[in-house]
Amino acid sequence: MPAWYPADPANFAFYHDENAPRVVDTADIFTDEEEAVMESRITEIRNELQKDIVVITDVSTYGLGEAVYAADFYDFNGYGYGEEREGVCLMICMDPNDRGGWCCCTGSETMALYTETVANDIDDMLYFDLGNSRYYRGVSDWIENIRRMYVT
Repeated sequence: MPAWYPADPANFAFYHDENAPRVVDTADIFTDEEEAVMESRITEIRNELQKDIVVITDVSTYGLGEAVYAADFYDFNGYGYGEEREGVCLMICMDPNDRGGWCCCTGSETMALYTETVANDIDDMLYFDLGNSRYYRGVSDWIENIRRMYVT
């Protein structure tokens, strides 16, 4: 399991960590400067909307699969606003034998907005950039598209 995974998930108590990083680049696909710019922008959006936006990259899903990894990372690391922990988590797996990604949504408002049509539009743009090794461009655009989803 990843280092952040709780020893006993069944007894885990949810919490909110205002200071947890919102860009966790374990796969090292971004420069320090790119991470700082995305982190700053996410902070602006969080302050504006009270919704969380989280990006995690890794070189493995540790057998969890991208969907479970994204949800567990979000839940077990103090992300989300309010009782329903409103927000979105993007997981990018850079495993050379199993590359992929997943967007996990929490909270009734976020889940209602992130319809299949919206998800397909946002994901198509993201995957085009990721497929062309434009990681920063793709994720930066994804962050702005998630903001746009909330405000339009």
